[in-house]
Amino acid sequence: MDLVIENDFPLIAELPEIQKEWDLYNYDCMVARTQYYNYYYSYGKTWKPKRILEIGVRFGYSALAMCMGAEPEEFVGIDNQFYGPDSNRIAEDVLRRYLPDLKITILDLDTQSQVLPDLGKFDLLHLDAAHHEEGVENDVSVALGIANSGAHIIIDDCNWDGPRRVLSKHGGTYLKNFTGHGILTVGKDSV
Repeated sequence: MDLVIENDFPLIAELPEIQKEWDLYNYDCMVARTQYYNYYYSYGKTWKPKRILEIGVRFGYSALAMCMGAEPEEFVGIDNQFYGPDSNRIAEDVLRRYLPDLKITILDLDTQSQVLPDLGKFDLLHLDAAHHEEGVENDVSVALGIANSGAHIIIDDCNWDGPRRVLSKHGGTYLKNFTGHGILTVGKDSV
């Protein structure tokens, strides 16, 4: 897997919302810049996907980092707004602030209980919703069904048991960072 990890994603320092969120978890925003969002920026910059899908958008910071690196044609997000009734609007506002020409769609859906509409195929897919094994496996199955051959699927939070077991089952690559990322390459791993 060819991947170049950037050392920093400094744009995160310009987003006051980020620092507030990281303060809730008692983490320094520098960790977010150098051990988390810089990875998402690097995925986009290295792989240059045209279409990105994210399941579990929250407030859009991972999406912003991926899209800033990739400069894709389109971003599609799926989130059931677990973190608040305005989270999808906040995510879209964050993306539009920095990427006004990006085609953005964010759907209020729960991938565990609802069927996705026809969205086409994607080149980069990020999974950061369910964290129990069955839920992660469901989201990987959804992603595999809409991934182009050669697409990369990122499974966040592989430091947790559920995501790590699903990554291992599919023979993906583990990247050690703040939360642990798993990478599946469609058509190249066992997926």
